[in-house]
Amino acid sequence: MTADPVLSACHQEIERLQCEAYAATGRAPRRDSADQSFRDHALAEGLLDDMLARRATWLSPARGAGLRAEVLESWARAAQVPLPTPLEDRWAYVGMLPLVDDIEGTLPGLGLPSLPRPAFGTLPTGDINAVCRPVPGTHRHIILFETDLVPFLYRISQVVARALPASIAADKSISFSCSVPGLRKSVARDQRVLDRFHEIVRCFVVGETPPLPDSHFKEEPHRTLAGILSNAMDVFAMGHEYGHLLLEQGIAPGASIAVSGAPQAVLEIPQGTWQDELGADWHAFELTAGSQRKHGVSWTLGIVAIDCFLRCAEIVEGAFALVKGRGRWHLDSPHPPVALRRGQLKAWLQFRAQKQAGDTVNGLTECLAAALEIMKADTYRRLDREFVGRLGLRDVLFGL
Repeated sequence: MTADPVLSACHQEIERLQCEAYAATGRAPRRDSADQSFRDHALAEGLLDDMLARRATWLSPARGAGLRAEVLESWARAAQVPLPTPLEDRWAYVGMLPLVDDIEGTLPGLGLPSLPRPAFGTLPTGDINAVCRPVPGTHRHIILFETDLVPFLYRISQVVARALPASIAADKSISFSCSVPGLRKSVARDQRVLDRFHEIVRCFVVGETPPLPDSHFKEEPHRTLAGILSNAMDVFAMGHEYGHLLLEQGIAPGASIAVSGAPQAVLEIPQGTWQDELGADWHAFELTAGSQRKHGVSWTLGIVAIDCFLRCAEIVEGAFALVKGRGRWHLDSPHPPVALRRGQLKAWLQFRAQKQAGDTVNGLTECLAAALEIMKADTYRRLDREFVGRLGLRDVLFGL
């Protein structure tokens, strides 16, 4: 336990919420014992050796040994990170820390002020959206992620990247051929994509861990694209919560330096129930695009990733409705309807982007929408057969 009384209060609040969440969902926390850490490390080391063995045909022995040493060293450092509570999942918590560093490293480049670092934790909410909430009796906040959020978003990114018509251009960049009719046909015929998407969504809503993907989802350029999309979705999820902190500091949406080179302008978020949430989204759009640019990646892919995040949030909501909320625990922190949030994303794009970039994003998001609609319909049919029956599926799809 930390000697800082304010941080200690934050950790106590996280632990209180974790106890409630695990009791409500029936999920068991991964206790951070020496025995558990040894089993986790042994399993991960075995998977690492297996991965390197499969790449031995093109990876030199020296490079393979170097990669293995780098990964093991990073795991050793992760094992030494102090956890905020005894119920914290070590690997989920450690996975959040680079996102925090990324966000805080992006703020200065956007002309935004540094913020007091909030406390962090994970718990089984079953929600793609993270939560930022004040800690009673302090001026600090805590940010809470669903325990399986980061791995879930990466698994989804692998499937989406496989479905999108990507190829490697002559200059080694990733290029796309956006033909929506052709994409619909290819996705509908790729049973491995449909199976994997259903497997990932189903496991997320029932609180299980899906098996590892096969090589179909690890080929280039799809593997690289999956990493770009996954990182951008992670940053958006964290950036939305930092957006709330910026709003509390009186930093209005649109106050940051434009990542696209567009001139500064005055931005007004629509008044109403969701004003704070939409304002946090606008800050998150800026942070995601700024992070992508900082890492030398096209910021337009970051916007496509946000669109993917929002569509997947909607898909998960429908899946939870089909399985009657199994394994779910809600904090009192509702988010706007996805259609409203996606409308704000389009407004941001018009506000910030040059026409060519906007056309690229719109073309990719049309392909993304077509692919996800096919995968969603297939997944809902399977969940309906397993959990509900025909009437339940009509209720979810048509709101009857």
